[in-house]
Amino acid sequence: MSNNEIALWLREQARALRLRHENLFRVKAFRLAADAVQRLTRPIEELDRNTLAAVPGIGRKLAVTIESLARDDGK
Repeated sequence: MSNNEIALWLREQARALRLRHENLFRVKAFRLAADAVQRLTRPIEELDRNTLAAVPGIGRKLAVTIESLARDDGK
C-alpha cells in the first residue's frame, strides 16, 4: 500500500471508531498517525516499525499495524 492508501485506511479506522463511540484518544491517535503518514517523504515500505514509531504522531502499536499494511499490501 502507498503512503496515501495507508493514511486513508487510518482515517477510515478513526471514523469507524468514532461511530462506535470508542475512546476519543484512540480516534485521535489514528487521525494523528494518518497525518504523519501523509507527511512522510519516503515510501512507507522502506521504513521499519522502529523508524515509524519514532515519527511524531505514530505510536509503537500503530507502527506495527502500518508496517504490516505496507508489507502485506493490506491483505
